[in-house]
Amino acid sequence: MTNLRTAPLTRRAALLFLLSVAVPAIAQGPFLNRRTATISSGQSLTASIDLKDQPIVAIQIPSGWTAANLTFQGSNDGTTFVDVYNSYGDEFSVTAAASRYIVLSPFEFQWARYIKIRSGTTGTPVNQGADRTLVIVTRRVL
Repeated sequence: MTNLRTAPLTRRAALLFLLSVAVPAIAQGPFLNRRTATISSGQSLTASIDLKDQPIVAIQIPSGWTAANLTFQGSNDGTTFVDVYNSYGDEFSVTAAASRYIVLSPFEFQWARYIKIRSGTTGTPVNQGADRTLVIVTRRVL
């Protein structure tokens, strides 16, 4: 009779063990979540977007976009929003154009729970010519 405490682990058993540990971890993966945010016709700012602790990793711009870059307002409580600037004192801006899928680093938005997206800048907002629906892609960051 084989002593289970000292029996050598077969290659197949070792592989099955590794797969049983690795596959669930890989399957968790970086789940992407999609939501929409609309800038209404004649306006330049979306309503509040609750990121739910999942930073933005991409923004899809619609085909009818009125030419303007994107800037942001942020809030920790969903009520008081302020314009977002980087550590150099520059307004945080993303170059945007019609029919673009813009990929962003999740680290750029880890600071925010709630945001609003603006067409244009704080000083020069650009009103959209019709309702424009942006697709916001977020993901959980470990």
